Amino acid sequence: MIHRYLKNEAKIAIPELVWSVNFHNGKLNTGTVYSEGGGTPDTYDFEWRYPEYMIFIRSSDWDKAELFAEVVHNLFHKKLNFRVTEQGRTFYVQSLFALSEPIRLGVSEDNKMEYSINIRATLREEN
Repeated sequence: MIHRYLKNEAKIAIPELVWSVNFHNGKLNTGTVYSEGGGTPDTYDFEWRYPEYMIFIRSSDWDKAELFAEVVHNLFHKKLNFRVTEQGRTFYVQSLFALSEPIRLGVSEDNKMEYSINIRATLREEN
């Protein structure tokens, strides 16, 4: 739904990474936004949706990987009341919240430090 928006905003904040959606090139220092399942739709208010996104940071500079994870967390955590248009669809985003602090996943086989930042959106599509 809003994964391209998240990628574009993160790319502005951290241009040192190669950014993508739902895939990454393992040889590069990357930021990747993955669309995840999300929360259960409301039983009585069918318009609201609760998608979740994982923002995956990989860098050979381990200190920068940690810094980039913090930047992404701070960029999206507690972001409120805005609109996003993607692929001809407009969404009113009531909120974005991080589900935790950035999670250090460890070092990959190619010696890159990896972090995960998990975000939940509360949004509805506008007609």
